[in-house]
Amino acid sequence: MAQVNAATAHFQEVGEDQAISDINTQPQWKTGGTNVMVTAAKGVIIASSLNERSRGQGAPELKDSNGKEFVKEALALCATKGEGWVEYQSINPESKRIEDRVMFVKRAPQGDACIGAGTSKQ
Repeated sequence: MAQVNAATAHFQEVGEDQAISDINTQPQWKTGGTNVMVTAAKGVIIASSLNERSRGQGAPELKDSNGKEFVKEALALCATKGEGWVEYQSINPESKRIEDRVMFVKRAPQGDACIGAGTSKQ
């Protein structure tokens, strides 16, 4: 939640284009197993602090290991409530094992992008 709120404040401070560039490149957004991501309303990942291969990829149909469309759920939360929590399973970027994770998402202050950060539930 703290990373998403910091990213949201950064969007307000420097604007969307610079914030996206910073999340993609600056070390303060790369913290442990937490990945700050910014996804456009249509589901294209426009920023990812830990996985540069995911940038530009469409993610709305992405499913976790149980078949849950967690990205679609996150985008819906941003669009309807402005923010919220999504539970899912994913590979931990450090341990490389599937684990239960939780992601906090919040609508970006400008435009309709969704800012999120996921971390292990353990």
